Parts: sequence; structure tokens; C-alpha cells
Amino acid sequence: MNDMNPQKSMDAYVQQTMTPEQKASWENRKLETKADQLERTATWKLERMSGALKLDEGQKDQVFSILVKTNPDYDPSLGVEGVTGAQANEPNATPLKEEEAIASVLRPEQMDDWSAWQEKQKAEKSRLTDAFGGFDPSSFFRSVSGMGGMGGMGRR
Repeated sequence: MNDMNPQKSMDAYVQQTMTPEQKASWENRKLETKADQLERTATWKLERMSGALKLDEGQKDQVFSILVKTNPDYDPSLGVEGVTGAQANEPNATPLKEEEAIASVLRPEQMDDWSAWQEKQKAEKSRLTDAFGGFDPSSFFRSVSGMGGMGGMGRR
């Protein structure tokens, strides 16, 4: 059976039927959509943790950037608005680990809240995985990100 990914099927069709200008426009729109999805996902995560950790505006900006750059779909060429600092994919850059990078942004008095937040997230993931018979639903949402992903709220 041929590839079952509808995005790949659509891309193959596009490559056969469009002019070079149309192909470039199509690819550009795909990149914009991917950047928007990364931004929405990071914003959603930031909103969920911001209140619990009592992040100030500077920390919110740093955490947003971390959330975007640690997303497996992140590519520096996407130019996501609000992403600052060294890029994880640059030569000589240390690969980012989300938890460590976020912890480095927090003040000492926020560390207990951060530990509680992480435990809450682990418990929630375990509860969902158990509810789905051992299947990690987050892997499903990552797999559909290439097909438009899951919607959310835009940043600011």
C-alpha cells in the first residue's frame, strides 16, 4: 500500500501539478503553518505553567523561546517570532533539554513550584497513558503536527 500520510500525498500531487512559483508559495505556506503551530503549542504550554510558577514577563519570554526551541519540529529557519538566544541546531550549541533550560530561568524561590509542576505533569501523563491502555497520546499529537496539528491560542 502506498504512503498513508495525507500531507505527503498532497505534497506529491503539488509537485506534479504546480508551476515553480506556485510550488514556492506552497512550501512557504507550509513553513508558515509549521511556525504558527510551534508558536501555538509553546504559548499553550507557557500559559499552563506561567500561573503556577509566577513567571515575570522576562521569564515568560525566555520560557517561550525555550519551549519553541526544544520542540522536536523546531527549525531555526522557521523564524518563529519571540524566539531568542542560541539556537539548538547551531554548530557548537549544546542541545537543549526543556526541563533544565526552564530551571535555569527560574529564581530560587520558584524551584519548589517547578518541582511540583513537573510531578503534576508526570502524573497527568501517566494517568492519560493508563487511560489509553499504555498508548502515549502525546505521540499521536506529535504525529499529526505535520498534517496541521492541533489548534490553540496565538502568542500575545
